[in-house]
Amino acid sequence: MKIAILSTTLYKYQGADRVLWQKADHLARQGNEVSIFTFKGNMEPPPNVRLKTIGMPTGFFGERLFHLTLPLNVFKNMKYARMLKEFDIIYTDMYPASWLAYLAKQLYDKKYIYYCHHIGLPGSILSFIARIYRRIHIFLEICTIKQADSVICVSEFSKNLLHNIYRKKIEVIYNTVDCSRFNPGLDRVKIRDKYGLGNQPVILFIGQLYPHKGLHLLIDAFHYVKATIPQAYLIIVGKAVYPGYEKTLRRIADNNVIFAGEVSDEELPYYYAACDVYATATLWEGFNIPLVEAQACGKPVVAFDTGPHPEVVDDGRTGILVPQGDTVSLSSAIIKLLQDRELKDMMGNQGAVIVRKRFCSNQAQ
Repeated sequence: MKIAILSTTLYKYQGADRVLWQKADHLARQGNEVSIFTFKGNMEPPPNVRLKTIGMPTGFFGERLFHLTLPLNVFKNMKYARMLKEFDIIYTDMYPASWLAYLAKQLYDKKYIYYCHHIGLPGSILSFIARIYRRIHIFLEICTIKQADSVICVSEFSKNLLHNIYRKKIEVIYNTVDCSRFNPGLDRVKIRDKYGLGNQPVILFIGQLYPHKGLHLLIDAFHYVKATIPQAYLIIVGKAVYPGYEKTLRRIADNNVIFAGEVSDEELPYYYAACDVYATATLWEGFNIPLVEAQACGKPVVAFDTGPHPEVVDDGRTGILVPQGDTVSLSSAIIKLLQDRELKDMMGNQGAVIVRKRFCSNQAQ
């Protein structure tokens, strides 16, 4: 069977992109002829999978203008739809990739399956212009979802978000992680030596620097942590997406907050190994792969009790969930784990065991 995988981007550091990469690999291993179409990215395709990079304008504003005006560009729409004419099934994720699947269905009656990671919430973006952009983006995405032949969601939370949008049956398939890469046996010292951290307490966050990821709240919580544990460090790994937001984060951070930026796919697991606690103050997720990767590496996690987090964190057993937006409770949970080594190790060990049973990529997809 000829299968097309449409991914808006294909970056190693972006969870949704890695999920579709895994899907393409899985389908190719089943003997299907698989091609990935993406607007931009830096990830090589899986073995025996073709990759076609469509391209889009570069730059923050150029890219977003392209997203918003794509439905009006008749020439590009016809060109992109023709590329999909030969395929039997199309898998797609969020808009604007979903727009291409929508066109192929309307023009050539192609079956397409929408892979829902999450639906964006405009209120989670800080600036007025960004909120307007997200509202238009979400409207276009919902239009394409309604036309899908079937929908797969990565969590029950994501499924519930769609219950008023998509009336047909929705399948839930949890994301998985590669437990051969993310495991408790990794070298703890490699990243600590890189930043000269020695045996100091280290808190880690991994993810793109979007406002909805709540980095401003995490840094606020970290200030409370430092009041009790002055030698603690916070490492933030991820690409800055909104320049103004990054400036805000750097302004409110102190010297014990390390902005590591993008890191290589090979180096990423060692950041988990280096930390004592993985913490996030994200306000909006569809699944949250880093929470699972951290647990796979034997690290206790701290997060807000929101979205899909109760599905991927066993509160009180593999980590601690606190009320959304409560940075004092977030910091208290981090401090508790940093000061109670027995509890920290117990939760880390339990997390590695549970993730291996539920979320390893060697399980059936």
